Amino acid sequence: RGRGRLRYRGNHPSAGRANVPENHPQYSDFAVCTIDSFVNRIVSAFTEELDIPFNYEVDLDTHTLLNAAIDRLLDKVGREEFAPLTEAMEAFALEKAEEGRNWNRLPDELADFGRNLFNEQVFASVGKVRDLNTQDFLRLRRQLSFHNAEVERCLREKAHDALRLMDAHGLTAKDFFQGDRGIGGFWTKWAGKIDLAAAPNAYVQKTIREDAWYGGKALASQRAAIEAIKAGLAECFHCIEGIRTGAGAKYVLFQQLMPAFYKLSVLNQIREELKDIQRDKNTIHISEFNKTILDVVLREPVPFIYERMGERYNHILIDEFQDTSVLQWNNLLPLIENSLGSAHFNLVVGDAKQAIYRWRGGEMEQIVYLHQQQPEKLLAMNRTHHQLVDERYASIRPHLTSARLNTNYRSASEIIAFNNAFFRSVANDHPYDLLGSIYDQHFEQELPADARHGGHVQVTFLDKTGSEAGETSYDEETMRAVLRTIEEAQRAGYDLKDIAILNRKNEHGRRIAHFLKERGFDIISQDSLSLRFSGAVNLLIAILKVVHIPDNRLAKYEALYLFHRIVRRQIPDNPLNERIRAVVESGDAGLFYDYFAGNGYPVQFRLQQANLYEITEKLIDTFRLFDQPQQAEYLFRFLDVVLEFSVKQTNQLADFLGYWEQKKESLSINTPRNLNAVTLTSIHKAKGLEYPVVILPFADWSLTPVWNSAMWVDLEEVDFDELTVGADPLANLPGKKLHAASVQIVKSLVNTAVHPQYIREWERTFIESLNMLYVALTRPKDRLYVLARNYDARNSGYRDCVSHLFYRFLQEKGLWQEGVSAYVWQEGVPKPPSPGENAADSVLELGRIIVHDQSDRIRLSRSASRLFDLDTFEKHRDWGRKLYEIIIRLRHAGEVDKVLRSLVGEGLFDKSEAVRLKERVAQIISHPRLLPLFAEGQRVDLGREILSGGALTDGALLGNVGSKSREVIKPDRVVWQGSRPTIVDYKTGSPETWHREQMERYAALFARMGFRVAEKWLVYLEEGNVVGG
Repeated sequence: RGRGRLRYRGNHPSAGRANVPENHPQYSDFAVCTIDSFVNRIVSAFTEELDIPFNYEVDLDTHTLLNAAIDRLLDKVGREEFAPLTEAMEAFALEKAEEGRNWNRLPDELADFGRNLFNEQVFASVGKVRDLNTQDFLRLRRQLSFHNAEVERCLREKAHDALRLMDAHGLTAKDFFQGDRGIGGFWTKWAGKIDLAAAPNAYVQKTIREDAWYGGKALASQRAAIEAIKAGLAECFHCIEGIRTGAGAKYVLFQQLMPAFYKLSVLNQIREELKDIQRDKNTIHISEFNKTILDVVLREPVPFIYERMGERYNHILIDEFQDTSVLQWNNLLPLIENSLGSAHFNLVVGDAKQAIYRWRGGEMEQIVYLHQQQPEKLLAMNRTHHQLVDERYASIRPHLTSARLNTNYRSASEIIAFNNAFFRSVANDHPYDLLGSIYDQHFEQELPADARHGGHVQVTFLDKTGSEAGETSYDEETMRAVLRTIEEAQRAGYDLKDIAILNRKNEHGRRIAHFLKERGFDIISQDSLSLRFSGAVNLLIAILKVVHIPDNRLAKYEALYLFHRIVRRQIPDNPLNERIRAVVESGDAGLFYDYFAGNGYPVQFRLQQANLYEITEKLIDTFRLFDQPQQAEYLFRFLDVVLEFSVKQTNQLADFLGYWEQKKESLSINTPRNLNAVTLTSIHKAKGLEYPVVILPFADWSLTPVWNSAMWVDLEEVDFDELTVGADPLANLPGKKLHAASVQIVKSLVNTAVHPQYIREWERTFIESLNMLYVALTRPKDRLYVLARNYDARNSGYRDCVSHLFYRFLQEKGLWQEGVSAYVWQEGVPKPPSPGENAADSVLELGRIIVHDQSDRIRLSRSASRLFDLDTFEKHRDWGRKLYEIIIRLRHAGEVDKVLRSLVGEGLFDKSEAVRLKERVAQIISHPRLLPLFAEGQRVDLGREILSGGALTDGALLGNVGSKSREVIKPDRVVWQGSRPTIVDYKTGSPETWHREQMERYAALFARMGFRVAEKWLVYLEEGNVVGG
């Protein structure tokens, strides 16, 4: 029996789920994997032929890899052996400066452009420039620049000829028909800034076409002068128009090609740097797999490939084929051809209406042309021109059969009806050829025999609103509408876990997640609950920056401000801001930490000696950040990030802070999926999934390409001499031609040689944007809510966004009414009760962590002179903090010398200072109220943490196990006299009201545990005062 293989592509959410036929008992013959993992196996089998290390690792971090390559490249600038590179980078930086742009962003721009090396969508285009080096591109740029300069010179020369004629006859622009707007101003325009894409306006054309050179109010002398020179002016006009129409297309194309030449000139060098880095690290980037094995599948017979892999597959199914790249299809085609040659059944499954991964190389046309049984069209769009590929396309044609899977088993009938009507209306309004092939006469979904009814569909148009409370922006109004919609769904009987919010942009998802989180909603999201939104995390980062660079004033200010806002829960007023400013500008690192200590949060000054994770853990504990439940999830995730970085990369604080700046946008909370919580995800990640209720906010994304964004164009058929370098007809050298390049998308490209590619880009962008909407609108089972931007006739860009599609649809159906914002296509029925439905799993929330001081377990030799500024340290002798470090370690008076020796050994202070500290400690513990508490033979707990509300601490059960309300209490010293504790807490600084309140909390907690407190003492270390708590 032949082995069957089901193939799922990419990272589709449903990948790996399949219904195994009951009549297929040999389950070991049934395998499921992604194309990337399958290709990885082929690469592993041919490491020797591909010159790849046998034990390579797969690299997924494009950002880090590219930045390292750019750093290595820029390190070579200025060296004699890299003169062309230096010339290119200097010219690039100078051009940015002349344009008024920040040339310091050059590394970022090179890194962004370098992403083309990983993009399968432009793989063939990038390959076409591999034979051009840096010098070639610099020469090409000079050739194109010279051509355009000559065109501009000719145009300006003719314009100045016309102006000289006018001046010689005493005429100005105002003397002509329509003044500056007519032929008189025409010459001034062409004598200045050149724009060959701009045709003459109607007034100028009327002058030439109808001989209308002057107006009715012109004086006789002016008319005579104009009549005398109009023939000469007309000649200048026709000359300018001849140049504009004749050379304009070439000029505009060259103008759009040149900006990318500096980056193109180093693309091959970036590629070489990437290869060197990966060779050094023994890695292969995942994007290289399909490119790497292309030679293998073209060269090697399929049976040999299977033999090397150790497995053979007779049946292949490729799912989500609309998102498969041409390169992936070419790599799988030999396997399919081999299977068909043995009369085995193969299947590709896809829906071109759900093609939304073009940016990752997906080609929606592939499934369209295969379904139409037109492999020759596939071959025409194929970028790999090889005889074997041509033969394989021809070989599969006799085996092609098509089928449609049109029945929708997911959505209620009302949602299906809405989607059919809406997308039919859009397809009829936009006559793109490819759109007609995708949304054809058969695209509508059909109802199953047991179709569900009672679905709800609603489209709401939103805009900024004004009231007595102030103006609300469109974004704010959308988030409020999301909240109202969630509440409406809950009133209809739906749980939070039934609701999904889909977003086109991750930034919108993050903002909505933050908005809902602040209002107490639980959220399930892979990427919306960003750590950078957490005030507690930002406080930790700011302090870590100060630990790393004590003179970092910006970080100091941020840390102190966030301390008040997050920890003290107050917004600093003017007097408080002045205090913060004084600390920040003092230049004394000690004052920064003293400020926290003076407010009751003594940050240990030995932070510099701890490792990265211990520093973070200690700061969280010091500021009692886990006392704020809304911050707990962020803090746990941040600790995970710190620990993972420390273990996998380095324990250096500087490296971690650099890593944070690079990754903070993408680091998010990992939330469990079994909570009764709202799901918040992107449309891309929702593909293949279903939800009872779907909310689509910000349904206003663009349907057109982003102006000035990059587009690669094929220049194979563009025959301009300036696009070739190194040609020498006498020596019979053809030279090297520029076959492809990156251009900015601008309207003027419509009149150039790349016009068909420009139009195709518009068509494909529109279809992909529409497909994004299709995916979103087909996710709901019962209820669909669309939140779009309100119609604005004054906004010319509104017609090019998704919101306009809904506006046009409602107009077409006769439903649109001015002043009405909410349109219910069909009123849904409430969700029926589900008695058998299990509630969401109960979750035991961990409210905080227990912090242990590792210094008593690990003794390290430390150099105080390396870790501290001793001059500052000696000058500002913070006796309170040093005394605190000593006294919290003392169990009884006889341990003073032992503790001092230990701290001297750790570098906390020297021996001479230890003598004075010993005297001071002796004075404190000999106080009449304290002396009995430091006697030997007593049970003493030092800094022992007590968990209330559901935790077990050293055998003592505190609080109720099921309670979610938890706090950690940590008295400095507890001395037991039988079953009665005496509590001692040490303080630095001046007495505060909260000191006594804290002692009362301690006593109340011991009372809850059944212990009656004997005494409570507050010890102020600097003054030596002992106060009853």
